[in-house]
Amino acid sequence: IRWSIAPNQVKYLFEDLEWYIDHGIYNVAPDPVYEVEWKPEDLWELREQLRLIRDHVLDWWKEGKKVILKPVRDGLELALMLERGITRREWRSRCGLAQGGIGVDVNGDIYSCHRFCSSRAVKLGNVKTGWNTRARIEWVRNWIKYPPYSEEGVERCRKCIARGVCFGGCLAVNYDMFGDPHIMPKAYCDLKEILIEVFSPLYFEAKRRGMHDFIKAYMGVRY
Repeated sequence: IRWSIAPNQVKYLFEDLEWYIDHGIYNVAPDPVYEVEWKPEDLWELREQLRLIRDHVLDWWKEGKKVILKPVRDGLELALMLERGITRREWRSRCGLAQGGIGVDVNGDIYSCHRFCSSRAVKLGNVKTGWNTRARIEWVRNWIKYPPYSEEGVERCRKCIARGVCFGGCLAVNYDMFGDPHIMPKAYCDLKEILIEVFSPLYFEAKRRGMHDFIKAYMGVRY
């Protein structure tokens, strides 16, 4: 199950998640959208809902309910990388960028990703006329010229606890909002910091309990 969490829905996150788990659906990806404004009270509510998830997820596993939750995975991954002292930003090797996948709209126009079909930016060709290899290469080349940064400026990036493991958010969202795939909305930065704050303790608690199967299920070969 994949659903997008908006600020006006966030207070139901844990309750809705419990409903899915009670019905035997264990692979769930509730993902906060960051194209919208998250007010301080919204972020506070999100933090509380994620804490409820954190406080129950290990018990669910002990009960045989081996849930895999996207926000937990994101937070655990950041905790693992930070524990290992990884400070290099991994933004270059993030999504497909027309290397592992493309988006095709109803007109047959080809884009670097399905998200770009709505903005109609970064067109790479058409299924009838062919693939523009130069456009694809140029898109990737322009992307890797320099790292992404927060709309609040690079100073926020320098102080951010996720700076060493930041992937820069969705490039299509960044482009739609700012006309530049390198600029991340403030909400993305706020949400990443909350994930680390909430789920870093879960990683160390799972290690303390010897629940290595739990960590491996989330981290795979990286653990």
